[in-house]
Amino acid sequence: NTKQMEDAVYYKYTKDLPAIKGFDFIFLTTGDGVTKDTTQVDDAIEWHTKSGGLITMTWHWNVPKDVDNPSRGKAFYSDEITNFSLQNAVTPGTKEYEVVIHDIDLISIELQRMEAAGVPVIWRPLHEASGSWFWWGGVSRDGSTEDAYKKLWYIIFDRMENYHKLTNLIWVWNGQSTRLQVSPNTYDITGTDVYPSTEDHSPQMNKYNELKAMTHDGKMLALTECGYIPDIKEMKEKDGMWLYTMPWNG
Repeated sequence: NTKQMEDAVYYKYTKDLPAIKGFDFIFLTTGDGVTKDTTQVDDAIEWHTKSGGLITMTWHWNVPKDVDNPSRGKAFYSDEITNFSLQNAVTPGTKEYEVVIHDIDLISIELQRMEAAGVPVIWRPLHEASGSWFWWGGVSRDGSTEDAYKKLWYIIFDRMENYHKLTNLIWVWNGQSTRLQVSPNTYDITGTDVYPSTEDHSPQMNKYNELKAMTHDGKMLALTECGYIPDIKEMKEKDGMWLYTMPWNG
């Protein structure tokens, strides 16, 4: 499959495939909200079915740049958005809230397709929430509070678990901040994203310990995005055993 070229590279050097592969729902909430590209989901189902590997899904959530004029395009970066409030997004009765529920339902339909195909999903919504670069960030451009981020997390969790009754989700909290800590009943794994400025295959112990300090007891710690794969021997020696590591593509 030409779409999975990185697999060929891994296989060439290790005679094995990765145990876990990341895909993204970014293409589902693009453009006018009507046309949707489900090929990523098809690819994920095929990859899991044929390789037996695990799937992790991220969601670069595109919302209208201007909720009053949706034709002006969509974005997930805060600095591209002129009129879409995180505070409103968690407030029933607002245009933003309507968008949020519509989009969560759209993603849930695809997760149901994966469930029907027997695909468990390591599910990482609202990633990297500790900064303001994404519109859902806990430190938001529009003066939203940490509470708005948490409410949005709980809306997604409740909608998927209790309304859509999905049973194939393993929840990853990637809030990266003690201020954004959510209930331990709503996540299974905690994750952090690390991109060193120079090539670095150490276990990133500072980030590991920082994450451990904000994680509820009994939860597993993952390097949910990284620029370099940490050395496994060193992870073991320094007691920094990440559950998994996911280098970003390219």
